[in-house]
Amino acid sequence: MADRSLPRVGRFIDRLTQVMLAASALSGVALAVVVTYGVFMRYVLRTAEPYSAELSAIILLFLALLAIPGVEALGRHVQNDMLSSHFPPRASTLVLQVLAPLVALLFVAVLIWKSTGNALYSLKIGQISASAWAVPLGPIKLIIPVGYIVLCLVIVQKLWRGVIGLTGRSSRDR
Repeated sequence: MADRSLPRVGRFIDRLTQVMLAASALSGVALAVVVTYGVFMRYVLRTAEPYSAELSAIILLFLALLAIPGVEALGRHVQNDMLSSHFPPRASTLVLQVLAPLVALLFVAVLIWKSTGNALYSLKIGQISASAWAVPLGPIKLIIPVGYIVLCLVIVQKLWRGVIGLTGRSSRDR
């Protein structure tokens, strides 16, 4: 039963990361528009415009956290395989596709734990930004653990595929 649902879960994670990458790209376009607006208001019209800087920071947060799981899923992240390239293929698979995801999983778990605590505390106290706009920060901070949870799913999927690759079993054998 669990073996048949694994490919569906994998496809769901793949689709989710694709949607997040598309949303990240749209966030990049929105960021460009907001920054252009802020620069135009400040330097062309010579008016004080307090919103674009804070909105830019919020959009940049969304852009990064939406892109990270997709970049990891596509394998387009920075990877240093200087040592593992000298290992035999099986040892290289063990290091890059099993041990590295395990370490990443531990690191991301700590990030999820701490960012969730920070977001919930921010919601509890009703934290707002220090600007004139006074944006509630709790809902914005919630995107951090959500993005890391999706990253965690991607890493677990990568770890699962690494273990399958290490054991040499195909989906037909399971």
